[in-house]
Amino acid sequence: MPVLLTEGGTSPPLFPPILERLASTLPRVERRRFPKAGHIPHATHPNEYEKAVADFTSRTGPETTERRRLRNSVLGDGDR
Repeated sequence: MPVLLTEGGTSPPLFPPILERLASTLPRVERRRFPKAGHIPHATHPNEYEKAVADFTSRTGPETTERRRLRNSVLGDGDR
């Protein structure tokens, strides 16, 4: 399952190492940094956060995965 990790550019220094560790252990991870945001970018920068989540889910969400699987099964394209 794809995972989106987000962080604020002005978050406390303990958060980046945690995100690094998570990113190194997850097979399908994307990261999004909000340079002017703090620890809760969804609260301080809701429009940018919503756009990032919408973009991520439009590319990786179940509908995309299901459409790809269906297309591949109909066209015989394997896992492309």
